[in-house]
Order: sequence, then structure tokens, then C-alpha cells
Amino acid sequence: MAYNTCPCSTLTAIQTSCGETQVGGIRRVIVACANGIEFGTPTDGEINAITLPSGAKTYQIAFRKQSSTFNSEMTIDDATGVRFATTTAEIVVSKMNKARLQAVRGLLASEVVAFVEDMNGIWYVMGAENVVTATAATMTTGTAATDANQVALTLTDISSSLPYTLGSTAVATITDPNTLEA
Repeated sequence: MAYNTCPCSTLTAIQTSCGETQVGGIRRVIVACANGIEFGTPTDGEINAITLPSGAKTYQIAFRKQSSTFNSEMTIDDATGVRFATTTAEIVVSKMNKARLQAVRGLLASEVVAFVEDMNGIWYVMGAENVVTATAATMTTGTAATDANQVALTLTDISSSLPYTLGSTAVATITDPNTLEA
């Protein structure tokens, strides 16, 4: 009996990672207002060109090492043919003060594109297909003097595939000192 399935033109082998050092976690997150951002066509899962609108800024979200995470989960339902990825960046902004809280409020009210660098120097883009929104925010002051005083934010992207990586030209665009507010 022969299968009648979709073509496998993109199927490739997955190699083992013997001896390859990898570190978990994320290093930094940069966001930008989604309005007017243009992405080049992805090649082999990587976006190599990003065009920001004239005068646009990118904004770095500062967080402490080993406090934040980046996840992407593909949902596949063969019965309905539905396939989509839910990608989240869960960011903990520590030591709340008036300025940080105001920046969090601004992010909660915005539709953005998010760029996430993992601890291995690999950049990912959230929002290449649909805008990213904040889907959760939890502020806590703790009880004891040693408890965290923070806001935990969840940025969420829903798209047709796992997130694209960014090539060096795209990374240079979003980290350009003339546009990046760190």
C-alpha cells in the first residue's frame, strides 16, 4: 500500500551534537513598534534583512541573567489540518521603580516585534508574521527583604512555524547604536 501524503521536499537529516557546547537561557530581548517594519524573505529559516521605518527606535529590555526564558511550541492537529506555533518570551524585570514600571506599561499597550538572543549568540525573531503582544504581566513586591520586587512579562507570538533566526545584517540593523535605546 502506498501513502498519499504531502511532498517531503524540505526533509533533511538531524545530526547529533556530540562535543557541541550549548548553554540554556536568553541574553537579551529587543523590541520595536511593529508598525512599518519590513522583513526580507527567509532563506533556510533565516531572515537576513530588516528595514525599520524612518526614525524608528529599538528598545532593549534589561533583565538579570538566568531569570528569563524563550519557548516555542508547534501545535499540529491532523484531523483539522491546523498547524501553528506559539512562541513566548517570559521576561522578569527586577528592582521595579517608576521608570521601569512606566516602560512596562508602554510595552503592555503596544503591538511589537521582538528579537531574542539566546546564550549561544543565536538571534530569533518574534512577529515576522503577526504582531507580538504582551499576554501576561505579574507584579510582585514579595514579603521579606530578600524577596523579588519585579514584574514578570510574557510576550506571545502566534505564527505558522517555529521562529526564524536572524542573519548578521538583520542583527546589525536592530542593534545599531543610532536606533537602539538600551
